[in-house]
Amino acid sequence: MLFQADEAFLEEEKKEVLKETIRVEREGYDRMEAYYKTRESKLKEEIADLRDKARDFGLHNDYLDYKVLELEDAFERKKRCLRDHIEMEKRYGFRKMMLESRCNMLEREVVQLSVNTAHN
Repeated sequence: MLFQADEAFLEEEKKEVLKETIRVEREGYDRMEAYYKTRESKLKEEIADLRDKARDFGLHNDYLDYKVLELEDAFERKKRCLRDHIEMEKRYGFRKMMLESRCNMLEREVVQLSVNTAHN
């Protein structure tokens, strides 16, 4: 009977130890779960922050690319305008030279005609 009482007491003791072990493990699990949940939420916030920064950088980068393209376009327009102006100056200079040549030729003809009329 004493052996059965000790056996029952040991059985009860084992149950209590198992219950305590399960409780401790459950508390450890709950603590780990809480730790990992907070860690996960911090990482999610960090990821969201990095995404925002990347998006801001991308927008800033897009803005800078836009400005570079805009300046390159303005530069090309000014080059083309300058080229057109130089071309126009060449044509104007050629016309001017042709008009001066014609004017000189007409002056010579006038002098020639005045000499001819004076001689006649």
